[in-house]
Amino acid sequence: MSHRGSASTTPLVHAGAIWVLSSAATTLCATRDAQPHAKPLSHTTMTSRVSSWRLPLCTPRAPPVFVQLSHAGSATTKALTGTLPLAPSAVTCPGAKVGHPLPRPMDAEDIARVPSLFSAAARRARMAGFDGVEIHAAHGYLLDQFLSPLTNHRHDSYGGPLENRARLLVEVVSAVRAELPSGYPVSVRLGGCDYLSGGNTIADAVALARLVEATGASLISVSGGMCYYGRPGLEDTPGWFADSSTPIRSAVDVPVLLAGGIKTGAAAEELLERGACDLAGIGRAILNRPAWGKRETTKLGAARDHGATSTK
Repeated sequence: MSHRGSASTTPLVHAGAIWVLSSAATTLCATRDAQPHAKPLSHTTMTSRVSSWRLPLCTPRAPPVFVQLSHAGSATTKALTGTLPLAPSAVTCPGAKVGHPLPRPMDAEDIARVPSLFSAAARRARMAGFDGVEIHAAHGYLLDQFLSPLTNHRHDSYGGPLENRARLLVEVVSAVRAELPSGYPVSVRLGGCDYLSGGNTIADAVALARLVEATGASLISVSGGMCYYGRPGLEDTPGWFADSSTPIRSAVDVPVLLAGGIKTGAAAEELLERGACDLAGIGRAILNRPAWGKRETTKLGAARDHGATSTK
């Protein structure tokens, strides 16, 4: 079930099987965690320890395994990291819990460290045996906080127009790409559209996709920005962000992945057939039912056989 092919943050469906797996929400270092269970690819983390995350999946028939790299920004707390959270501006993300502390605005030195943190984490991920990396720039985490005008109120070269707000993401993608061999896959989880008043629009999402493609992204995984990973009212509609992924796919040449609410092989096939994406990302459905791929492949095959028989 792929039209142009490559990687993501959730299991993907390809030719009726799980095509790639990703370990989501792996942080750059311990002070950038968003959740207590997040695993840091920190400078003090031994590569042998990182390798142990992947080893259970390394069998002759295992799919490629990608690791997702993320900096939480203001989405974390001092109680978790031991230091005041950082963000482009002293504002919290839309929907933040009441009482969530204001982050410290990042200075030039803070910003300059971010690309090297991502590139060093990507290097260690490759050394540990992962087959690809994904840069998390969605769901209200740091890179997304820079992208969105709702959270980026800066007046320097990292704020203001979209090109400036995207500067840090471009620098991160460039640094990661330069750290890895040319054929090593680099995916970007892009929260291009905020779906909120005053936030980034679908047109902005298309422009951002073009930027990350030009900087070296191998795959663009489309999700939400400051609306996070859901679309209220669309819970029962497969492909929550198809209205963003469709024009993005038309604007770029690299594969585009779409996830969100895709629960069946038939739903994935329908999104692929109408050009909403090149790859369909399925997460919870597979986590809830490990035999999902086999079951859905059987159902799709039966449906095709029935269709072929009925047209004879």
